[in-house]
Order: sequence, then C-alpha cells, then structure tokens
Amino acid sequence: MDMPPPVSPPPQYGYPDQEAEYLRWLAIAYRVVGGIAGCCVNIFWFHVLFGTGFMFAPDSPRGGPPPAVIGMLFSSMGLLFIAVGYAFAICSWIVARRLEERKQWTFCFVMSIVSIVVGNLPGIALGILGLIVLLRPTVRSRFTA
Repeated sequence: MDMPPPVSPPPQYGYPDQEAEYLRWLAIAYRVVGGIAGCCVNIFWFHVLFGTGFMFAPDSPRGGPPPAVIGMLFSSMGLLFIAVGYAFAICSWIVARRLEERKQWTFCFVMSIVSIVVGNLPGIALGILGLIVLLRPTVRSRFTA
C-alpha cells in the first residue's frame, strides 16, 4: 500500500514569533499616524473661525457674492475635514488596539486600505506594509472573529 507524503506545514517567515513582532510594530505605527493625524486636523479650526467671521461680515459693496455664503462654505468644509480627520485618527487608534488583541482582521484590513487612500506619505507606507503583513495566511490564522 502506497501512502501519500505528509502535508508540509505552511512556511515560516524568519524566526517563529516574527509575525507577532510585525503586528506589534504595526500597532505602534498606527498609534503614531493616528496621533499625527489628530494633531494636524486641528489646522482646519482656522477655516471654521474665518468662515464664521465671514458670515457676520457686512455685504460687499461691489455686488459680488455675499460673504455669508463664502463663510458658510469655509465653515462647512472645515467642519467636514475636522470630522473626517478625527474619525481617521480614532479608527487608527482602534486598529492599533485590535492588532494587539488579534481581533477583527477585516477591520484592520479595511483600515490599511483607508490609510492608503487618505494619501499622506506615512499613511501610504503604513497601509502597504499593513496589507503585506495582514495578507499572510499565518497572520490571518492568529486573529479571532
């Protein structure tokens, strides 16, 4: 009777717990990027401040668009960028926590893609490295639900 050869285990990358180190460094990087994003988004409060000032300015004597409309545009765009920036910063911190807990692989995967789409240089690098690490089958098997 001929028996088939045993199935070999999946390939190991470097030393046995190297993937845990990758996930730990990813978590640290997500915290740093989230902190930087949370600080940088505060610049848009100036847009809200100037927009509010324009809303209460007197009308233009030349007959151009009323300053209130421009002020509303400035304020609303500033508030939109603030909300999106804070949401990204908070989600980055949540991803860091989920990477440490080895939970919610899908959320971590989606946030890696969002980090690439956001377009800042550290976010692009972090998103690409996150995808490289998260798409390994051995890393995915470490995650629960």
